[in-house]
Amino acid sequence: MLRVQLFKIVAYFICIYYVSAQTTVIPESITIKEGLSQGFVSSIVQDKEGFIWMGTKNGLNRYDGEHFEAFINDLDKPYSISGNFIYALHDDDGFILIGTDEGLNLYHKKTKRFHKILLDDFNSFEPIITSIVKDEINQYWIAETKTKSLYRLIIPNQFLDTIKKDTKTLKGLRIEKNKNVKNIYPHFLSKYKEGIIYVSQHKKDDGKWEKVFNVLNVKTGKLTQLNSAVFNDSQDRFKYIISKNRIVLSFWGRSYLRVFENDEWRTVYSNFVIKGISFTKESNQVLVEGNGSYMIFNDKVLSQEHVHKKDALIVFPEIKINHTGWIQDTSGNNWIATAGYGVVKIGYRQSKIETHFKGKSIYAEPFIDNQGNFYIGNAVTNERLFFSNSKSEASRLKKFITNNNQEPFLCYLIQDKKETIWALYYEDGDYSIVKENGLKSIEKKVIGKTDLLYTPIMTYDENSHTLLIAFEEKLVVYNIDKDDLKSYDFKNLFNNSVNRYDVIRTSNGQYWVGTNNGLVQIAPNSNGSYDLWLFNKRNGLRSNEVASLYVSSNDKNTLWIGTKGGGLHCLNIKEMSFDYINSKNGLPNNVIYGILEDENKNLWMSSNKGIISYNKQTKEIRNFNEADGLQSNEFNTYAYAKGPEGKMFFGGINGLNVFHPNNFNKNNTVPKVWITGLEVNNHKIEYGDTSRWLNKSIEYTTSITLPYNQNNISLHFVALEYTAPSNNKFSYYLDGGEEEWVHTTKDNKANYLNITPGNYIFKIKAANGDGIWSDDVKELRIQILAPWYKTGFAYLLYLISGVFFFFTIVKIREDKIRSKQQIEKSELNNKILKMEVEYKQKDLVDLAVEISENQKWGNYLLNSVKKIRGTKGRTKGKYFDKLEEDIKDKIFVDKNKIEVQNRIDLLNNEFYQNLLKKFPNLTKTDLKLCSLIRLNLTTNEIAIMQNITSESVYKSRKRLRKRLKLSSDIDLDVFLKHNTSS
Repeated sequence: MLRVQLFKIVAYFICIYYVSAQTTVIPESITIKEGLSQGFVSSIVQDKEGFIWMGTKNGLNRYDGEHFEAFINDLDKPYSISGNFIYALHDDDGFILIGTDEGLNLYHKKTKRFHKILLDDFNSFEPIITSIVKDEINQYWIAETKTKSLYRLIIPNQFLDTIKKDTKTLKGLRIEKNKNVKNIYPHFLSKYKEGIIYVSQHKKDDGKWEKVFNVLNVKTGKLTQLNSAVFNDSQDRFKYIISKNRIVLSFWGRSYLRVFENDEWRTVYSNFVIKGISFTKESNQVLVEGNGSYMIFNDKVLSQEHVHKKDALIVFPEIKINHTGWIQDTSGNNWIATAGYGVVKIGYRQSKIETHFKGKSIYAEPFIDNQGNFYIGNAVTNERLFFSNSKSEASRLKKFITNNNQEPFLCYLIQDKKETIWALYYEDGDYSIVKENGLKSIEKKVIGKTDLLYTPIMTYDENSHTLLIAFEEKLVVYNIDKDDLKSYDFKNLFNNSVNRYDVIRTSNGQYWVGTNNGLVQIAPNSNGSYDLWLFNKRNGLRSNEVASLYVSSNDKNTLWIGTKGGGLHCLNIKEMSFDYINSKNGLPNNVIYGILEDENKNLWMSSNKGIISYNKQTKEIRNFNEADGLQSNEFNTYAYAKGPEGKMFFGGINGLNVFHPNNFNKNNTVPKVWITGLEVNNHKIEYGDTSRWLNKSIEYTTSITLPYNQNNISLHFVALEYTAPSNNKFSYYLDGGEEEWVHTTKDNKANYLNITPGNYIFKIKAANGDGIWSDDVKELRIQILAPWYKTGFAYLLYLISGVFFFFTIVKIREDKIRSKQQIEKSELNNKILKMEVEYKQKDLVDLAVEISENQKWGNYLLNSVKKIRGTKGRTKGKYFDKLEEDIKDKIFVDKNKIEVQNRIDLLNNEFYQNLLKKFPNLTKTDLKLCSLIRLNLTTNEIAIMQNITSESVYKSRKRLRKRLKLSSDIDLDVFLKHNTSS
């Protein structure tokens, strides 16, 4: 039990008693760590677009709530700002006028370029511009410090549209020196009634300083001097403000203000030392820099005789060095510029959250009395933390703690409904309950001697007027009215020691103990015994660590259970059924340390991601974090309580937060959304770069056109609502490429990869940290060009080429067919020629045979004649008879040959005549086709001989069949060969 022994030693010897009497609002510091170019902020303004501009000793900065963009003089960039020390800023439509240590600049918002405005009389050195004011008739008044001069500047309408891209120095402006202002010091200018006021001071012979107030009539140019201010002090350090036509002077280290009103000076005294003042017309409030703190007052205090710190609307710690400027943005957040420590921001919500014991981890339940004092027995850190309200320094709580600050160790304080304070003490291994007067003690009867690993917890149940003290093994219930003590042992439910986080009694008389190993249910019965039940992950819980328990006053049958890891549980005690609210339902974190309820029955819970508000009726979940003014996003177990008047106390790792839920009404300021950055293929694109894709800055660009191979796009955007900028949300989509509003995120970057060629519209809107969405939708049209081979011209070329190719193929095919036909015709001609040659060869052979036969016949005749001559008588007569007979035979054979040949020659004519007899409707073409078919010629051969296509031959054959009236089962060739003979 090493921890127990250490606990005893610390409890007896190293107990720290800490008293805090300061209620503070903790502002947010914005310095070079956050990206500011330099800590000395000399000027600050919010432009009409919503950006915050900060002028420093080292450049101009634009802030969007999360990121800075710095503009610093760069000799290599012709359109950079001319000087780095920024004295003055004035925002207007489309531009900002900037006073620097090297002249007057005009910043053109659409091009993000700086143009210099030249003043007269400045050839050998640069002017220092310290103040810029615009009057009611749209004239700008410029204060120059080196020559102590005042200039009037007139910018014509639509002048910005005439600025050429290569214009570095602006011309065509009316700027003139006011000759009425001589040898005075117009360091800072302000609007006063219908004029421009500037202040100078002179040291008199008696060592006093005279403040001279000069007012210039902006219409007539006349100069009027108001009553000088000479005061009975030698203080030369002063500031002045103009508040509702009042001139207010403050002096360093004095406890009063001087006010000029109704043509006379009067004094407003304060109960604190004043170091400086500022005024903001946006809210008609006055910022007073005191000695140790800053205070913001309603300007009505300037009409009073006295101003007291207690009347301040907001009080926050003093900045380490004096402030140089102050503005309130459109949401009511305060921005205070300092001379060396950047900018201090106090959100309107931050001003409503108190932070106590900053830097200390609060790990115990705060005790709050009815006077607003509170005490924390921080056992884990071995500290006693006490806050004493300034109105009740001699409170009974303080006296009670002071009288008992040594021994024994005070663990818990409870105040019952009769306003009696009860304390839980530890001494020598025993825990005792002590009443406020310290006289009545329930010493060893409460628990007896024990060596317990964990400190017990104690709560008070108002309905039964009992104290509930939960140990790791049992619950002790003390009935105050009956002075009765009961104990409920539940150690048999666990195998090991357990830590108790919370204990509560429900209206049915049952007790519930939240532990790190589940939820214990203790149900006393009528016979004096009790039943035990353990809820854990096996039977309903989503986490075994039950950190907090709560029963609402208007719903006594519902037990709310906060767990470490399982979110919020809702247990219906009658039905013993669970409902769950966790990250799946929109809960920002599943660790719930503490649960409290406001007067509207909303639950407020501490977690590892800030404070969570849950509306039980609408199921709406709201989340507040460090950006809203909380000590940290991380809170602790045990460290929560509800104080008088509905205030809530939540402790975390960096202090204790105190606030009233009514101060957390919804922020209805909707943010302006801007696209602030463009990356294409991981390269940042800006106006004026080599890509030439932007014709103005991306903030004002409405459309871009990109090549097909530059289709990986990243867009950066901001929501200009500064209350809690890290909680702002975005919803966006790429119209033409995805579903509407498919993305909702806090991330301020959208990535689209490999966008196909086409036309798209990127649409984005934003919501503030409370989920109020703006109706304003920012659009950026994006065209991704198709590659050249997919353009209309390319497709036209493809069409022309296709047509050309088609006709080329057709021509080639026709040439091929024609060539084939020529080849076939040539082959047919060769065949015919060959046949003719064969016929002629046959004729020659026949002729040779005939000549041979004739020669033989002649020889025969010659020999026969010779024989006849050589014979006589009967033999001769015999030879004559034989010769006569042979000649007759020869004549008969030759005659038959001639007849056969004549019949062959008449064959075709006879064929035509037979056809015409049977089919008189046949044409000459039909007859010709019939004769060719009859000669056994093929279709191709017929086409070649007639010089027509095969298709035409086919159609002619079909037509011929119809005229011959042939049925489909009769072959045309066979019919012509066999059925048309005589």
